[in-house]
Amino acid sequence: MDTYPDLYELLRRDEEARAYFASLPEYARTSINDRPGKINSL
Repeated sequence: MDTYPDLYELLRRDEEARAYFASLPEYARTSINDRPGKINSL
């Protein structure tokens, strides 16, 4: 499993993560976006 420094880098480099994130409801994406430094892998 690859890890990245933060959510933004994960989404920039991992197509599967980007697709999964886009499929989440808006309230979930908002909650995740509130803590981008805590998310670093799919």
